Amino acid sequence: MAAIRAASWLASTLGIKQVDVNCVGNDYNDQDLLEWSGRGDVVANAVHDLKPYFKTVSSNNHFWVSQAALESDLLPG
Repeated sequence: MAAIRAASWLASTLGIKQVDVNCVGNDYNDQDLLEWSGRGDVVANAVHDLKPYFKTVSSNNHFWVSQAALESDLLPG
């Protein structure tokens, strides 16, 4: 819950709507934040239980942040 409070505060401070927040995670401790965000992605090497619920992006060893940002239209393609 601390991660959600921090993300919510940061988004509010920056004037970003919750629906526009993109989170990337890999394990059970990220699930609440992934569900809270407007878009939650998991890396390819995430725990298998999370994969049916979130889009899978490259592994954390293969540019996952860039891939998630590009697919969210946060970076020019």
